[in-house]
Amino acid sequence: MFATVDDVRVRWQNAPASVRDESIVAVLDDAEAWLRASYPQIPPVPDEPLRKVLALVSVAMAKRALAATDRGGITQQQASAGSFSQSTSYRNPDGDLFLSGQEREMLESALQDFSANGAVSMEATGW
Repeated sequence: MFATVDDVRVRWQNAPASVRDESIVAVLDDAEAWLRASYPQIPPVPDEPLRKVLALVSVAMAKRALAATDRGGITQQQASAGSFSQSTSYRNPDGDLFLSGQEREMLESALQDFSANGAVSMEATGW
């Protein structure tokens, strides 16, 4: 794993008490598998600067996934009194692992030294 339970606990000090260490380990393991599948140029044993970036990104991914299980990450909430209406939107309702744009940029920058011929794969979205 690129990060540890302690890495998550230190960076997420207000984590809900229901988030168990076993769940953190499972999600960090999933995050590593997701990152290795998405970025095959990650070396088997990353050097220290790359390891720090991978740890930071793994913790962020794990935190988002684990927060979704406790209904954290509300992005929009509405309430009305007349005729009783309520609406809530969650950032990551299914607890999926994903990278933010900033994390993707940081990771790809850190991986430039490991890319073949300096080529970088990009995904075009929104078409």
